Amino acid sequence: MKPPRINLSDREWFYRYVKRESWTPIQNHGYMSDQYDIDHPFKYQLVAYEKLIEDMYLGGKDVLEIGCGYGAGIDYLNKKYSLDIVGIDSEAEFIKYAREKHKGRFILEDFMKPLSLQTDSYDVVLILDSYLFFCDSEKFYMHLNELVRDRGRVVISDIFSFQDTERYVAKMQQHNFILKKKENITKQTMQSMEHDIKTLQTRIKGVSKEAVESYLRIQKHRHFRYKTRAEEQYQLLFAKGKE
Repeated sequence: MKPPRINLSDREWFYRYVKRESWTPIQNHGYMSDQYDIDHPFKYQLVAYEKLIEDMYLGGKDVLEIGCGYGAGIDYLNKKYSLDIVGIDSEAEFIKYAREKHKGRFILEDFMKPLSLQTDSYDVVLILDSYLFFCDSEKFYMHLNELVRDRGRVVISDIFSFQDTERYVAKMQQHNFILKKKENITKQTMQSMEHDIKTLQTRIKGVSKEAVESYLRIQKHRHFRYKTRAEEQYQLLFAKGKE
């Protein structure tokens, strides 16, 4: 009997297939582009971070990632671009793991509860494949508005049910975030998934067969959802207030 299909950001998946293994999967589905010279078994997941910041210069900016997970994306951006991105996540074990493994400031913070973070303190907020954990809570938008400085940027890349994107764009606009750019990146995300599905078993060494197969089931399931157009991947760039 096959083990259950579990989300990459699920606590149980972390305990079963990451903490006990010799790899660190990166918790997004990737973005296929070969314009970056990245030597990493999950290089297209790192390219997804490059895609996330492509319209922004982050030098000298205060940057926050909401839902940083294991911290690999922050580690990559910090090292490559000499940044000091702050990552927050509500899972204590993820934050502990990130602090042990990666370069960055990682803070245990539940975005659905009163925040310890200073208000009006960030120029850029990054949200990669974690927006849907918060998107239906008014607290999320209130906290986001408190944290981001005027004319600051919020960039979101996530999975949306077909034709559901506009509803969330409207919710952001209701809370003083103006849409600056909207891009459907489903094709490139699917290509990244296909690359994983075809090659992951030969790219990853020293990891249990069960762990690799579980990761592939997650990718195959999401790819199927994209292929049937039940879901799409969008990247959305917002600016706070009027410019």
